[in-house]
Amino acid sequence: MASIVTETKKIVFTTKKIEGKEIIYCENEKKLIEDLIAKFNELKPDVIFTYNGDMFDFPVWKARARKYGLKIEIGFEKSEPKTMRKGMYNVEKLSGVQHVDVYKIIRFLSMISAIDVSRFNLESVYESVFNKKKIDFEPWQLQQIFTNGTKKELLEVAEYNKQDSIATFELGEKFLPLFMQLSQLVKEDLFEVSRQSVGTLVE
Repeated sequence: MASIVTETKKIVFTTKKIEGKEIIYCENEKKLIEDLIAKFNELKPDVIFTYNGDMFDFPVWKARARKYGLKIEIGFEKSEPKTMRKGMYNVEKLSGVQHVDVYKIIRFLSMISAIDVSRFNLESVYESVFNKKKIDFEPWQLQQIFTNGTKKELLEVAEYNKQDSIATFELGEKFLPLFMQLSQLVKEDLFEVSRQSVGTLVE
């Protein structure tokens, strides 16, 4: 499964036949990846929010695509997200699209005591910031349901997948204005500003 959320759309792509609003059935994983790329390029976003997309979403997406001889050709130049080293971690840069990893923003805001979160997983952060709970599953539960789940259980997993994107989108929207102001102040783009340390921003 994969999901995309915008101001007007909440789409889940899945290789399981699930009845539900804005759930797109893909006959196999290769078709899912192709449809996800096509939808991304159709939407032409200026900014994309992920939650730990640097370390998980994009690396996994690219690895799964390679299995089928595909490339994640997205963005202005229709090229693969570029893996770069920034400090101790890898980051994923897109051509012509500002990739904002909301996880990095939350870590930054917590470090300067702008928000108070005890855990950095999406469910905990979402509840802490918005006082709203979202559906949660353990990884083993997801695997079990996706393999042998009932229609009702599969629909719940699709909703969980969609809520992950909704939560990421809402968190990103909430803190984007602050980082846009920082971007204007230090004359660096959102991609850079959302991943820089306090010391680097000050300099």
